[in-house]
Amino acid sequence: MKKTSTSLLLLAALALLPGCSEGDVKASELIESGKKAVQDLNLDELGVDGMVAKVGDLGDSLKSKLEGIQDKAGAIDVAETMGPVVEQLNKLKKALGDKMPTIEGLNGVVTNLKDKFSGDESVMKVLQPLLDKLKNLMA
Repeated sequence: MKKTSTSLLLLAALALLPGCSEGDVKASELIESGKKAVQDLNLDELGVDGMVAKVGDLGDSLKSKLEGIQDKAGAIDVAETMGPVVEQLNKLKKALGDKMPTIEGLNGVVTNLKDKFSGDESVMKVLQPLLDKLKNLMA
């Protein structure tokens, strides 16, 4: 369970990096470190109850970050830092099958983002790949 807590703390820290550019070496190193921590999580160690709890934790984190997007820079930061979270949720979905819980409010957040940025092609270009992954996750 220590890896889970560490991964969540690292992802939370990554989310605090708004405004960091792609050229910022320290920010990119942190993003890569966060991706590796999420990818290295061993689902077998969690068991079914742990995986269900993990879905809730990751879903809450993802939902919170999506709700905070205000502009293109925020969309870029969220897409980079939350991409690995969506990948982990997909792994959990495959592992849990019909025991996969729904992520409360995620559909609403996705709809709100589409409505909010429908007129801003530059933001939607950044968000669309992440939103497509979320659509597949919720299917």
